[in-house]
Amino acid sequence: MAIASRIILDDGFLLPFGLKLTLSFWSGATEEIVGLRTDDPNLILEMAESWFMTDHKKAKFVSVAIDSFSTVDGARTAAVIISARPKDFSSRILVFLPYTPKTENSPTVLRAPRVDFPAESVSLMPKRDFVLTNLLRGRESHPVSKPGVQ
Repeated sequence: MAIASRIILDDGFLLPFGLKLTLSFWSGATEEIVGLRTDDPNLILEMAESWFMTDHKKAKFVSVAIDSFSTVDGARTAAVIISARPKDFSSRILVFLPYTPKTENSPTVLRAPRVDFPAESVSLMPKRDFVLTNLLRGRESHPVSKPGVQ
């Protein structure tokens, strides 16, 4: 969420990307960001889902982020949709990061993220607040969320 937030604030839009977190005994944690690009915008969702569901070998966590529109509090809004899952495909979370796009008179404004779960992970619903708290903590502690960090 930190990377997607930073891109939206800096650029005003998000090109779809995948993120893998790999933990190794000797080197610690590493993140690998993969840009997902296609000439046909109608294929973005299919391409992102295919990348997301691929076995990423040693990755402990895998996530994918796309720029889209969502209905939040009954209103259609621009939003980054982030899907995340552990290596074993045992569960999945969805994070909706609504934002108000930049205009001539105002900057891009991120709104409060929302956490949801697809049907196969509905058993996680009671942990929604816990998941959101940890996502926000992770976003604030990630190096790209710090001012002046590129």
